[in-house]
Amino acid sequence: MLGTLADVCGIVAVIGRRDDRVALEASTVVPRLHDAADRLAAAASGGSSGTPFDRHDPLDQLEAASAVLHEVDEALRSLPGVRLLVSDAKCVLDIETALATVDELIADIDSAVDAGDVLPGDEGARIERINACLSELADHAFALRRDRLRMAREVIGLWGGTPPAAAVGGLWSIQVALSALDRLEVRGRDSAGLQVFVHGARLDAGVGGANGGRLTDPLFGAGAARDTGNGLAFVYKTASEIGELGDNTTALRSQIRQDSLLRWALCADGAETVVLGHTRWASIGIVSVPNTHPLDAWDPSASGADVAHISDPNGGDVAPFSDSNGGDVPHIAAVLNGDVDNYADLIAQRRIQIAPEITTDAKVIPMMLRQALSASSNVERSTGNSEQLRQAFAGSEQLRQAFADAVSSFEGSVAIAAHVSAMPDVVALALRGSGQALYVGATGPSYVVASEPYGLVEECRQYVRLDGETPSDPANPVGSRGQIMLVGAPAGAAAELTALRRLSYDGTALPVEAGDVVTAEVTTRDID
Repeated sequence: MLGTLADVCGIVAVIGRRDDRVALEASTVVPRLHDAADRLAAAASGGSSGTPFDRHDPLDQLEAASAVLHEVDEALRSLPGVRLLVSDAKCVLDIETALATVDELIADIDSAVDAGDVLPGDEGARIERINACLSELADHAFALRRDRLRMAREVIGLWGGTPPAAAVGGLWSIQVALSALDRLEVRGRDSAGLQVFVHGARLDAGVGGANGGRLTDPLFGAGAARDTGNGLAFVYKTASEIGELGDNTTALRSQIRQDSLLRWALCADGAETVVLGHTRWASIGIVSVPNTHPLDAWDPSASGADVAHISDPNGGDVAPFSDSNGGDVPHIAAVLNGDVDNYADLIAQRRIQIAPEITTDAKVIPMMLRQALSASSNVERSTGNSEQLRQAFAGSEQLRQAFADAVSSFEGSVAIAAHVSAMPDVVALALRGSGQALYVGATGPSYVVASEPYGLVEECRQYVRLDGETPSDPANPVGSRGQIMLVGAPAGAAAELTALRRLSYDGTALPVEAGDVVTAEVTTRDID
């Protein structure tokens, strides 16, 4: 039993485009909530007996009120909605007041239905529809109060006050990841970590010099950072063998709130944020901050003098770390659920250098991906063509092939997520074997990845699930078992699940079709 539990961890990632839409107007939200309350009051109004439903058919009013609450929830779920709630304290107060009235009316109507105070002649099927509508109303009201308003409070808390509009998008991504980790902690909570990659944030000599110790932490420990040339990668970590649910994310929030360099980066012109997180139940490697995921590809044998620059596909330089064979690769971070059973053999066979403080098997993931990317760079280098070297990481195919080469060498049941700074708006996923899971949901211009649907549903109503067990080719059951997905920021204004690139381990394309898209039946009210 302990072996099974030890494999249970949680993965989360948030990938999206920058969204500069202005804040919603309070006048488009608050009156709609009053409208919903009025419809509920009409449904609950009494006749001569003063009993709810005595003279009014409630169902039309209930359904209309539910539709209104759903519309308001969708509006506030968007980044313009978050910007409104973050910047307008009076609007938040008005929403809270309206929701209190809505909650009271829903409870009154629910009690009346339970007591049998309904229209004479109503049949069982109709009562079921009324009960279903009341449940939807409660779900929507809960989401508005517990998810939308809490999102604004947590964004303000992460900043330590009302953030500037430019930083809200990045803070939203961080909070989505932290909220998912809160729920995923039931899968394991002896440690938790979060990498925030801010693409487009560039250090000048003064800022970089003041943070030199953070930039060169070989263990990628709590508060470490990496200057990738095309952005900054920040990591926050905490580890404790004994603790309560919520302790880890509380510690991560505190680290984030105190990080002035992150605040500076989030406000950079055109900055885009990708978040990669993990909550751990240690199986291989002690519970410690150095063993906390994400792990990076820092090679302790590399010399800083050997570091060179290559260009990333969106312009600008990537500052890679030099490997012991002279190849250049960008910053890599990865997280793992499950176990890489042959990690010790891979370390020996591939001559991977790892700091002695790091004893988790997850470290081989970024290191193996580093070697695969470095091999690609070395092939290009051997041609003597600098333009080919410049383009070594210019497309997702290089990342897909290197990622597939790395994960195909792992034995065991694994779920993996990795981020490579040269492809700043892509997270690579791999799933193979039983006992692990990865789900990808869509919300606005962003994708959210989580190990369970309950890590997604606060923001995503629909998702797809990777399949780590079914071979895509019956004639090659071993080689084609497992799936890889490259989750890139959506090209348009909205994330489309059918646009995701999914492949089997042997490289066979497995397009995401409409039938693969699942609409969530569970809500945050159910979960909480």
